[in-house]
Amino acid sequence: MSPADRYAGFQKGLPSVPTKARRWIGEMEKIAKTLGNSGLTPKIFEGAAEMYRLVGTTSLADETPETFGRERTLQQVIELF
Repeated sequence: MSPADRYAGFQKGLPSVPTKARRWIGEMEKIAKTLGNSGLTPKIFEGAAEMYRLVGTTSLADETPETFGRERTLQQVIELF
């Protein structure tokens, strides 16, 4: 996959992430705990949980995957943060 293709995928997919952020907090924490219990670093998933926690405080997280503004661009999502 080329960098341009990857960026296009981000532009299309990232605007819907806030709709799932709150539920992903717990998932990231569970993965972090599993890694920590296995002797591996949990830090990347602890960081992901913190990012989802931050995103979950925004009004964008009140939307659902079915109702979020599909016309909203990645740039607009960034500006709303």
